[in-house]
Amino acid sequence: MSTARGVLRIAVGIVALTLMAPASGRCAGSAITLYGGLFGNKEYVQGWEGVQGSFAVHDYVSLLARVTGVHIIDSDRFHEGHSGIGEGGLGFHVAPNTTIEVLGGSYFGEIYDPIVDADFSPAQLIGDRWLYLYVAGLYGFESDRWQATGYLSTPISDPSKDCVLFAGVETIIYNEGQLRRDGDFVRNPNHDDVKFQVGPVLGVYKRSWDAGLRLGVGGGDYGVYGTMSLWKTFAL
Repeated sequence: MSTARGVLRIAVGIVALTLMAPASGRCAGSAITLYGGLFGNKEYVQGWEGVQGSFAVHDYVSLLARVTGVHIIDSDRFHEGHSGIGEGGLGFHVAPNTTIEVLGGSYFGEIYDPIVDADFSPAQLIGDRWLYLYVAGLYGFESDRWQATGYLSTPISDPSKDCVLFAGVETIIYNEGQLRRDGDFVRNPNHDDVKFQVGPVLGVYKRSWDAGLRLGVGGGDYGVYGTMSLWKTFAL
């Protein structure tokens, strides 16, 4: 497989980190989180699974380590196959219910691409309603690809119960660092092939299990898409 073909798969795999990368959330303690999911549209179907460790070194700071497996299951546009992503970084509890994460790492396996990503995750009580915001950005140095993500949600059932339902909206804006031209994959030097997708998301969180599920559907430049992700956290 040529280097250009391999690097394009980075543009697909980064979606996995954005759709299902667990936030540190609890800098005062340590935890292990297992996560996985699926994403599909008319161009490809992708699955992923991973594990993240969050290890408290201070009431306001945690060390983060994350390994994600990415699988292009079926595609007419992208090269099918498997790869992995290894990352490490720091999580900061900067205010009540507010965290910032900064991580760096690289793809491994069939492709190579150093990446850096960061996210900002506040939860605020406005009146009698909680609002959760997730804003993230990511850049791949070898693929020359960037991505920005926003997710806003709120409980639609009693948030004091053991099982809580959430509704929200998610949007992703990204450029294709690699394009398919004349049967091969080449770098996009102009950064002009920007894509957009947006759609509603429904989620459920089971407090006694410290586990959750998210289901989403929406549309964008590649038509209708669907996504599913789930996670389970174990306190240490």
